[in-house]
Amino acid sequence: MAQSPDYDALVQTAIGQRNAGDMQAAEQTFRQAWEIADNKSEAAYLLALVIAFQERYEEAITLLDAALTDYPQDTNLLLAKARVRSCAVCLDYTEAE
Repeated sequence: MAQSPDYDALVQTAIGQRNAGDMQAAEQTFRQAWEIADNKSEAAYLLALVIAFQERYEEAITLLDAALTDYPQDTNLLLAKARVRSCAVCLDYTEAE
């Protein structure tokens, strides 16, 4: 099933906000997109990465885990979870030094 045009517009807006460095605005826009998404997999992936970019790794992993319950074979979700975990470990290592 195709995503609605409103979803696509929200995602494009959020990507622009993210690329401009406005992670809070991007997060809010991705949350709006997630609410209306036909495919929660893509929306969860995009939202989780923006949350992780704000160093809220546990929240991002929780969101990805919830999405993986519905989409257990989704490669993007699995890779995003590995990426977020890697960032969290690197941050922990850096802070320990």
